[in-house]
Amino acid sequence: MPVPEATASALQAALAPLRARHPDAHWTPASKLHLTLVFLGPSAPSDVPRLGAAVAHVAAGWSPFAVGTGDGGGYTGRRGGVAWLTVADGRAEAARLSLAVDAAIEARAYEAYAPRPHLTLARRVDDGLLDDVAAAAAELRTGWLVDRAVLYRSHAGPGSADYEALSTHEFGPEIGG
Repeated sequence: MPVPEATASALQAALAPLRARHPDAHWTPASKLHLTLVFLGPSAPSDVPRLGAAVAHVAAGWSPFAVGTGDGGGYTGRRGGVAWLTVADGRAEAARLSLAVDAAIEARAYEAYAPRPHLTLARRVDDGLLDDVAAAAAELRTGWLVDRAVLYRSHAGPGSADYEALSTHEFGPEIGG
């Protein structure tokens, strides 16, 4: 779910000192910041229509809700690691939506663990960056109204990951059905 432009721009400005301290990390551009509900991993292009229809069905039965970021976190290692901000305000609603989308797309992403909706800040991170994100999380807090679900394709490569919106589905039966 995309972060509104004004919120994303303000967050990018707040991240400037961290970007300067960690220039080798692959930072998510403001225009690509989004709340991750379910990460699918590799999917066949032929699955996109089915996945989009499933997300549309879930979105049609959902109402907008507010979210706000919380703690900084992430991990290093696997695929270069990732740094994120957790969802604090609206966490329960975002987790329920994650479970609904997961069930609809039959991903089974949450069979082993509970949903962890988050806002990815950077990839290819090290422990120093993770420590800095955790320490700065209070200054990075932001919030917005979640009113749509977007199916993204992630293009990871030697540069930073890029995200391509494949389909967008506004919440509510009048809009998203």
